[in-house]
Amino acid sequence: MLTQGAFEKAKHYLMSQSRTEQQQSVPHPCITISRQTGAGADILSKYLLDYYNNNRMSEENEWIVYDKNIIEKVIEDHHLPKAISELLNEEKHSHIQTLLNDLLGVPNSYSLVHKTSQTLMQLAKIGNCIIIGRGSNIVTAGLDNVVHIRLIASKEDRIKHVMDLYKMSKSGAEDFMLKEDNLRRKYLQVSFRKDIEKPENYHMVLNTSMLSMNECRELVVKLTSDIIRTARVVAH
Repeated sequence: MLTQGAFEKAKHYLMSQSRTEQQQSVPHPCITISRQTGAGADILSKYLLDYYNNNRMSEENEWIVYDKNIIEKVIEDHHLPKAISELLNEEKHSHIQTLLNDLLGVPNSYSLVHKTSQTLMQLAKIGNCIIIGRGSNIVTAGLDNVVHIRLIASKEDRIKHVMDLYKMSKSGAEDFMLKEDNLRRKYLQVSFRKDIEKPENYHMVLNTSMLSMNECRELVVKLTSDIIRTARVVAH
């Protein structure tokens, strides 16, 4: 669950960015990260966040990572009840659940995907952010300022990372990985008719079992710099 402090920081980011969006003549970068469970998206996003905030120009707004907190942003953007957060998961809801939601006046899962996509587009257009999951690479595929990354790793390394991160047993971590990866796969398939594993949906696929996080960060920074440079030339 997102802490109040983190949510307030996210709100401040969007307010400050939105004030200057109309004056912005060049695009700011955005990075989306799709990942296998346990491949290290949490670590890479922190490495990238530290790098960009330590090297940004004084007049630039701070970078921010959107992961779990995207749920709170969608709820705020679309004036949804707080209880709706239980439905904003990367999974397919049953037809019966959708009918019940309609009868109760609760947005159904398809409507929530649309609302989530609207918020993702808003964040990506503003830039200076890293968005993890939720089909963000598919939603923002038409934006020139967004770089799409996919993280993979060996099963053994992913199990170890999940065990360390969530304090799970080996069997618990393996079950958790299987469930999470299935939910993410279904979310993209049901919501966007896309295969999460297809490499053509990404600018770069990185194997964190074969590359260190520092190497991954350097590759993403270099790719992002090249793409943004091209986008800025086109913008002028």
